[in-house]
Amino acid sequence: MAGKTHVFIVGATGYTGGAIAKALLEAGTFRLSILIGESSINKPVNKELTEAGAEVVRGDISESPEKLESYLKGVDVLISTVPVMVDQKPLILAAKQAGVGRVVPSDFGPIAPKGVMNMHDIKLGIRDYIKELGLPHTFIEVGWWLLGMLPPLHSAANTLLTQKYYIGNRDQKLVYSTLSTIGKMVAHIIIDPRTLGQTVVVYDGEIINETWGVTEKVTGEDFSDYPKVSNEEIGGVGASGYTGGAIANTLLEAGTFRLSILVREASVDKPAIKHLREAGAEVVIGDVSESPEKLETYLKGVEVLISTVTLARPLPGVSWKCTISNLGSTVVAHDGEISIDETWKIAEKVTGEDFSDYPKISDEEIERGCQQTDNWAKKIAAEYYRSLFIRGDNTLAKAVALGHLDSRKLHDDIPYPDVEEVARNHYRSGFVLEYSVPEELLFDVFETVA
Repeated sequence: MAGKTHVFIVGATGYTGGAIAKALLEAGTFRLSILIGESSINKPVNKELTEAGAEVVRGDISESPEKLESYLKGVDVLISTVPVMVDQKPLILAAKQAGVGRVVPSDFGPIAPKGVMNMHDIKLGIRDYIKELGLPHTFIEVGWWLLGMLPPLHSAANTLLTQKYYIGNRDQKLVYSTLSTIGKMVAHIIIDPRTLGQTVVVYDGEIINETWGVTEKVTGEDFSDYPKVSNEEIGGVGASGYTGGAIANTLLEAGTFRLSILVREASVDKPAIKHLREAGAEVVIGDVSESPEKLETYLKGVEVLISTVTLARPLPGVSWKCTISNLGSTVVAHDGEISIDETWKIAEKVTGEDFSDYPKISDEEIERGCQQTDNWAKKIAAEYYRSLFIRGDNTLAKAVALGHLDSRKLHDDIPYPDVEEVARNHYRSGFVLEYSVPEELLFDVFETVA
C-alpha cells in the first residue's frame, strides 16, 4: 500500500459514503479504511466493500476523541458522510490531534446561504468549527440527487420521500447529481491541491421540468395530474405556536408589556395571529430565515427576545439589549412534580375508564426512538423544498456567487450520465430512497392546491 493516499470514511454503508468508497476502491490508488459499528458489520454493502479491499475498523463515531484519534493515526484524508444530526465535533477534534492531512465533513447537500435550512446551518456550523481548529479541509456540495427529482409512479404510495406533487416553479433549474458522479469526483477532489481550503460543487447539470418529461417517456405514464403544493403550505410548516402563543397571551394579559411578534406573510390571517393582534400585539411581517442585517432592524429597541420556533436556529450577527434581572441564568418553569401513575389515577377518576390494559413500552424501544425526534421530517422537507423550488438557491450561479469551485471545470474527464438511462434503471429496479423515517411521519404529506 506504499504510496497510496490513506482515506478513512465514516458512514461508508450509507448512500453517499458507499458510492465514494466504491469509487476510491475502483480507482486503485487509495488505501481505504472504513469505520463500521457492530450493527452494520453484516450489511451487504460492508461485505462488498471489504471484498473489494476496504479495511474495516470496528468502532463508532460516538466514542471518545481519544479513541477516535487512535483510529485516525496515519490517515491522509478523513471523509464523513454521517447523518447531519450526528455530532461530528469529537471526530473532527480527533482528526486534528491525529494530524490528518485533509478533512471532508458530512456536507454533500444542496447549495444554500446561511439561515435558510436548519440542517444546512448545522453543516455550516461544522465548517466553522473545522476552520477554528485550523484543519486542512475541503467542503463538498452536490446539489439535489437526480433520483429525488423523478416523480413516483401512480402505483406508489404518496409520501414525503415519494411525493406525488410538485413545489414552486416547475421551470426553476437546480443543480443535480448522481451517486456515481459524486464518488468519482470525490476521488479526484481529495487529492487535488486546488481544492484545499475550498468549497467544491459536484454536479451533473441543472435541470428540473425536463425530468418529468423523461419519466413520462420511459414509463408511459402521464404525470400532469400531480398537483402543486402552495408556497404558503411549504412556508408554514413547523409553526404550531403552542408555547409561543401561551407566552404571548400571558404577556398581553399582564398589561405591563409591549409585545411585538414576527409573522410570515402567509400566516397573517391565521386565527391565532388575529387574536393576538386584537389583544394588542404589534405584528412585524418577516421571517426568521432573513439575513442577520434584516433581523437586526426588527430588533432595534427590543429588551427581551423570545424564540419558540421549531428546531430553533441561532440568529447570527443579531444583538439586542436585555435588562431582565436573571441575566445569564437558566430558569425552570414548572407546576410541581408528579408521577405518571398519579396522572393515570386522575384520568381514571375523571373519565371512569380503566387504563390498566395499556401496555408498557420497553426501555430499549424508547432508546431506539430517541434516534429521531418528533415530526421533524416534514419541517426538514419543507425547508429543503422552499430553498430548492421557491427561493432557487441551488444553482451554479448562486454557487459561483458564494465563491465555490466548479468541479466540472477542475475535472472535465468525468463523464455525464444519461438522464434517460438513469430514469429507466431507476423505475426498472423499483428503488425507493429510505432514511429510517417512521412511516406515520412520511405519510404526513403536504396539502396541495385545489
